[in-house]
Amino acid sequence: MRSEEIDTLMNYLKEEIQLKFGGEIAYAKDCQILSLQILETTKRQLSESTLKRFFGIIDSPFSPSKFTLDTLAVYLNFSNWQDFVNSFENEKHFYSNFDSWKQLKNRVNVITELSYQSMKGKEDGVFEGAPLREFADFHFHSFLDSPQIASAFVAPGGYGKSTLIAQLTEKYFTGEDAIYPDDIVCLIDGSILYNLITQNIKINRLYQLLKFDPQDSFSNYFRENPEKVKGRFVMIIDGFNEMVFPPQELNHFIGNLIKIVASYENLDWFKLFISCRPDVWRAFSSSVKKNTFLQSKWYRINFDVPEPNEINVPKLTKREVRKSSHEFLDGLSLGKRQMLFENYDLFRFPLFVHLLQSGRINLNSSLFELLKQYVCEVYLSGPYQIERTNLLNSIVQLSEKGRLGTFVSKDKLFPSGISSVAYNAMVSYGILKEFTKSLNFLDLTTYVEFSQDIIFSFLVANKWIEERELNRELIESIYNYYPKSSEFREQVLRFIIQYSFLVGKTDFLKELFMLSELKGNTFFPGLEVLIEEELKNSEDNLEELIPVWVESNL
Repeated sequence: MRSEEIDTLMNYLKEEIQLKFGGEIAYAKDCQILSLQILETTKRQLSESTLKRFFGIIDSPFSPSKFTLDTLAVYLNFSNWQDFVNSFENEKHFYSNFDSWKQLKNRVNVITELSYQSMKGKEDGVFEGAPLREFADFHFHSFLDSPQIASAFVAPGGYGKSTLIAQLTEKYFTGEDAIYPDDIVCLIDGSILYNLITQNIKINRLYQLLKFDPQDSFSNYFRENPEKVKGRFVMIIDGFNEMVFPPQELNHFIGNLIKIVASYENLDWFKLFISCRPDVWRAFSSSVKKNTFLQSKWYRINFDVPEPNEINVPKLTKREVRKSSHEFLDGLSLGKRQMLFENYDLFRFPLFVHLLQSGRINLNSSLFELLKQYVCEVYLSGPYQIERTNLLNSIVQLSEKGRLGTFVSKDKLFPSGISSVAYNAMVSYGILKEFTKSLNFLDLTTYVEFSQDIIFSFLVANKWIEERELNRELIESIYNYYPKSSEFREQVLRFIIQYSFLVGKTDFLKELFMLSELKGNTFFPGLEVLIEEELKNSEDNLEELIPVWVESNL
């Protein structure tokens, strides 16, 4: 082979290596990174100095050795240097070995697998146990078949978005019986995106998300070589709100995604799907709203809805609750089931069912115990525990233990020294929710309330228990404290009775049994059923309590 032919082959070899590397190799640091890549890919060692000589960073009077050429060819997925030479055709040569659909799929699979394992670790294996929800399956399947480029799941934390994303990824792209095995799925766990970009030297394509450059996009190759497209390229970003970026970089990232949607509009093989919480979605959608054309590229996303209605992941239906919780409900007593069905809204949150399936909450306990476990796991877990506790206490105090209503003014909440970071986290996670209300002409006030009413009454009951001694006077005080809120009063009293059984306050319970009427009415409908159920579940003090219960008017 003539020397000029060898030089041509060497140049193509260098170009293909740089293409796979993701950029020009011009500095010592590039060679250091490439040396690590080669070792990881080929299990063969090429030193930094060898690569410097090969790419002309330092002068060398010697030609590359056969070992160097073989190793570089293996790095490009050829058997050896001769295999690379044999595949070369001067008039037809193109970078098919890396830019082909299969090679791109193999490379992107690295991202997807790392993200999937990260999501799976955070969800405690819930992927395997939870059935795929019908609404999500229909939405995603219809989106893939639609002409639109992008779509999203928007909901607070605890709605199971990550679980749905993982299940859909496996069903449609990565599972053994995947519906579209030829499609490329780039699954990105938002919480580890920054680490993927900065630490994993194999995933240079992710830089497109941070520094969008249409001229350097992989799509250009497939635009010019449409025959190489073997399916769709589906980018899925889960946990958009969990990305660890400064605000200005997050805004830049959002802008890049919008540019990607705009630039890929004529490519029917590209799809983008994201999941995020409503607070982050507002920042995203506000940018899209500026362009009517871009809005039309989103599947089943209405950019004109008011903020409280922007959630598109529904709570569990009754059928889904039965399907996911039947094994826990079947062994319960009739009274216990009745108690749970009265608080059915708890079960409609996927997070509650997940905690139930993982054993972190127990249905065999009283409702008071169950809610205590739930509040500790969801409301008071994670960072800022003290700040979260202070926030919950402030809401209870400002509402005067619910006498003024179940919500408080946001303006009154923050002068009390509440941490805005803890507050924003609880709103983002769907624990608290905001709404606006007009009290006077042109006067809009923002209010804050709990997403689940039962949690508020539970916290109020705890505040009564914390401040007062359990006796007859406490019951009468609570009864008189809520003259216009009989339903709320009933729930608070229920929790206090359950707490009394839990801690064995027998003197108070005996007094309660005999105090069967107050102001001419029983405390609340169903008091007898509640006490009977608690007696059945109480192993202590039964001999002391049963005779008093039998003698009471109840």
